[in-house]
Amino acid sequence: MTLMGVVAIVTGLAGLQVYTNVKTTQLEEKIAVEIVLAGGQLQKNLKAADGLAAPQIRKALSFLSVFSYVKCAEYNENVTQKGAWSIPVCAPILKEIPTRAVVMEIDSTSLVVFHIDRRHIDTVVRTERLVFIAIISIIMVGLGFGVVLFMMNQVAQPFQHVAQYLEADAQGMVQAVPPKGGREFRQFITAYNRLVDDIAVKTAEVMTWRSRIKAELKQAESVQDLLVPEQITTSLIDARAVSLRELSGDFHEVFYHEDGRQTFILGDVAGKGIYAAMMLAQTLTAFRAAVEEPSLPDLLVRLNSLIEDRFPDGLFVALTLLRISADGRTADLFVTGNPDAVFITADGEIERFGSVGPAIGVLPPAVYGMYEAVQLDLTRGRLYLYSDGVSDLIIGETGEGFIDDDALHDYLKRIDADYGDVALEAIMEACQKFEQIDDVTIARITTSPKGELLL
Repeated sequence: MTLMGVVAIVTGLAGLQVYTNVKTTQLEEKIAVEIVLAGGQLQKNLKAADGLAAPQIRKALSFLSVFSYVKCAEYNENVTQKGAWSIPVCAPILKEIPTRAVVMEIDSTSLVVFHIDRRHIDTVVRTERLVFIAIISIIMVGLGFGVVLFMMNQVAQPFQHVAQYLEADAQGMVQAVPPKGGREFRQFITAYNRLVDDIAVKTAEVMTWRSRIKAELKQAESVQDLLVPEQITTSLIDARAVSLRELSGDFHEVFYHEDGRQTFILGDVAGKGIYAAMMLAQTLTAFRAAVEEPSLPDLLVRLNSLIEDRFPDGLFVALTLLRISADGRTADLFVTGNPDAVFITADGEIERFGSVGPAIGVLPPAVYGMYEAVQLDLTRGRLYLYSDGVSDLIIGETGEGFIDDDALHDYLKRIDADYGDVALEAIMEACQKFEQIDDVTIARITTSPKGELLL
């Protein structure tokens, strides 16, 4: 017995050393893989970020909080730090915690430095070592034929019995387990059966709420479809709206004045879901109440005044307003918060008309009355108005999307030249074929007869 004990101790120590080395290697490999995946996720976050100022970079890096061993991360461009997480500068954290820097290139000009806690692997391995020692100790105590036989009769068979039912649970057939085995196993099975009963009740409640939410979302979607049609078509305007989810934050509408003029609005509420949908409805209602104002700045001031007290924190509405003259030859344009309006002349030149002010909900209403609308001669070409969802389209077989506004404007010019009055049909087909990551609303305004291209 003494010899067997010595052999068992030596074997246990050897096994502990092997286990420690294997566990250390596994943890290092796991961290390496997670860092690579984090780099890929970071590329997506930076690409989707609205600009690359320090707050946007910190937000793009914030998902690193799920990695407990990443204590800080810095994003650099051209050897210059542009931002960091979780605080603006990593230095205070690095003074307190011993770390190892892991550098990952995002592209040729930018990289991210992950500061990894050096103590992480040691702590995990130390815990695993203690668990391993405890397991070995239990196994050593259980040596002997009688112990093995006892475990076969009193533990293994009940485990197999429970495992059969747990396997059925894993396949979605949750059911109670008939009692079997010793007193402890019966207590365990009794507790498990109570859990099964509770899961059944909770599942029924979840299914009820899911059905109710799904039905209410469907109703909300139907109401929004009445407020925001997918397509607006007049003799001058062709506009399309495609939502990303059930409820959209984009909208458009045209109002016909008694004197023959047309006032068109294209808006984009920040965010998604029910908040954005409610703000959308309020904005459209305010637009209808203010649309008869003599000028677009006056219209915007009144519209903003009607809803300025109803903006939830962090919510705002980007707008583009266009008022077309009765003869359809001229128009006034006012962009606030939305992407540049793009005018493509009959000679194929691109003219841009940028936002004159921030989206409404940012400044007091009276401020917008200080700006002036742009006057356009529509007979010179075609005008494109759109929300930022168009800029975010991932168009192209290689998924390159638009690297900047110039690339988007060149795309609109090419589509306009190739498809003329059915240009929006081509853009909608591309929207369905490739990746859409935001609500998409776009309008094309032209004085040319349908089917005739001004080139």
